[in-house]
Formats: sequence, C-alpha cells, structure tokens
Amino acid sequence: MDRLRSGIRRWERSLLRLARSCGTLRRVPKKPSPETRNAAWIGDAVLSLYVREWILREHGVMDGTRLTAFTSNQFLSAFGNPTEVEAEIGGVYEKDGVAAAFTHIEAKLLPVFLAQERRRLRERRS
Repeated sequence: MDRLRSGIRRWERSLLRLARSCGTLRRVPKKPSPETRNAAWIGDAVLSLYVREWILREHGVMDGTRLTAFTSNQFLSAFGNPTEVEAEIGGVYEKDGVAAAFTHIEAKLLPVFLAQERRRLRERRS
C-alpha cells in the first residue's frame, strides 16, 4: 500500500510539473490586501460614476448594458487584475480628487472601451 501511495505522489508531482511547463496551470493570485480592497471599492464607485456621466453626456439616455460592459471585470482585466485596476482609480481619487480620477479613466480606459465598442458594432453589421 505504501508503494502505491508513493507512486501516486510521484505521478501527481510529474503531472503538476508537466502542466506548469505547458502553461496550462496558472497559479492562483494572492488575495488582495485590505488596503487594496478598500481602494478598489472606492475606485469601483468612481468608475461607475464616471461611466454613468459619460453615457448620459455622449448618448443622452441611461444604458445599463454599456455601463455593465465598461465596468465589468472582463473589460478591466484587459488592464490587469480588475481589483488592482479599481484600486489604482481609487488611489488617484484619494490622492488627487475626482477630476484627476476621471482624467485617469479617460486617458487609460476610455480609448480601449471605445475601440472594443467599434469592433462590436462592426461584428454586428457583418
């Protein structure tokens, strides 16, 4: 029985090495610190406010679908870990205020969102 357990452990280690070498096994990211989570919570609110104001300014009507697309973790992951992205926005807000945070979002996130939106429109037309 001990030989069997030992063989299974060796097989598991070999399989783990193989998966890592092939890139099919990714390490689970560390849980963010409480400070990062707090900043991300604020950053999420600032981002949501920016996007709501932008939608009303640019489109004149509420658009929950567009809001969800712009603030989703899927979209934010284009810039890195979504929590870190939101924490960065929260940090800019806490340090320099809402105008600086909005400028940050406009410079960093908005161009990518607009490009993705144009691509989605082209794909729908095709």
